[in-house]
Amino acid sequence: MSITKHEAKALWNRLRAGLLGVERDVKEIVETRAWEPLGYVSFVEAWDAELRGVEFTGAMQAAVVLSLYDSGATQNEVAAAVHSVGPAKAAHYQKAHAIGLTPTDAYNHVASMVAAKPEPHIVLKDDEVWVEAHIRKMGEKKNSIHMEGFTDTQMEQWKTHADAVQVKFKEFCRNVFEEAMENATKGMSDND
Repeated sequence: MSITKHEAKALWNRLRAGLLGVERDVKEIVETRAWEPLGYVSFVEAWDAELRGVEFTGAMQAAVVLSLYDSGATQNEVAAAVHSVGPAKAAHYQKAHAIGLTPTDAYNHVASMVAAKPEPHIVLKDDEVWVEAHIRKMGEKKNSIHMEGFTDTQMEQWKTHADAVQVKFKEFCRNVFEEAMENATKGMSDND
């Protein structure tokens, strides 16, 4: 079977749109709690009933698992609901979720944890992940800020406020930080 260059490009574009759509749709299901109108108690229950047997791999698998954790799922629920995850992967994904890794980074973390067993003398803290040593190109500038030291109570209050004003939490934090920095640097010139 032979297809034209135009048909081939359209096929690749359709595949890309479909893959991007899966992650978007899963996030929207979690944000809108789209399992409740169908009578399910949880996202996990809906996933099991509506998508049992559907296999996701790579970053798509990670996006699904992270969304399950976003909805409050436990390790056991994730291991049972997502095909080919199992208890060990679920535990590694939960750690990746806890520190806010993207689906791609979470997948890479889990793959390295499953492929490479850490030396017995290595003990990871709750906020650490094992990364197998490998050669890699220098990373691109991400223009991001990572801040620590906030209490769980503070984080929950801020998330509740962001929900109340219908803004995603990351966007809410960015807006607040940007406004604070503009106020803090008012009147400063490049020569100061």
